Amino acid sequence: MTVPGDHNAIEKELTEARRQIEEYGRSGWIVQEQLGRALRALGRHEEAEPHLRRVLEDRPEPREHWEWMAIGAIHRLLGEHELAASSWNKAIGTLEAPNETERGDLVEAHFLLGNDQQAIDVSNEIEASYRGRARAVADLARARRNRDAALAAEVADRFAEQIRRKRAKVSATGMVSLHDWYEIATELRDELAGGSA
Repeated sequence: MTVPGDHNAIEKELTEARRQIEEYGRSGWIVQEQLGRALRALGRHEEAEPHLRRVLEDRPEPREHWEWMAIGAIHRLLGEHELAASSWNKAIGTLEAPNETERGDLVEAHFLLGNDQQAIDVSNEIEASYRGRARAVADLARARRNRDAALAAEVADRFAEQIRRKRAKVSATGMVSLHDWYEIATELRDELAGGSA
């Protein structure tokens, strides 16, 4: 999957992660995730896989919802959809009385689990000042529910613009990143445009 961004900038992220590994030996999960994500963004999936697997091995057991979201993101990158779903369900299970920011994460978890109406409903409950990414994810839920490739394309464009504006690194760790959301949106756009289920 091609992500928006400068190929040279991604190569720099890759070089920096490798430098840290060389300097410190087998580094912790954060650098392994940076390396895995940068390699994957460059289309080098086979090289990325062992680094992403080390994230799952080295990362402490999740306790907070956002940690479960992050673990689910790694499983998704590895194509382990059932394990990703299990992690996202655990994220939802840790949110008993979510605040506005956590509701945004709840929107994301519901979308990732295919619970489009719940994603939309929770998004509608969030105060306008907190919506941000949750609104875009809710729009993706609407696109999937209504089989609207044009809306999915528009949301992908919004994520691409956020990536450019924020100069978001492909190697961002510990979350479902803007680059992940761009990839998810473009995959949905392509699926809907091709008419596949």
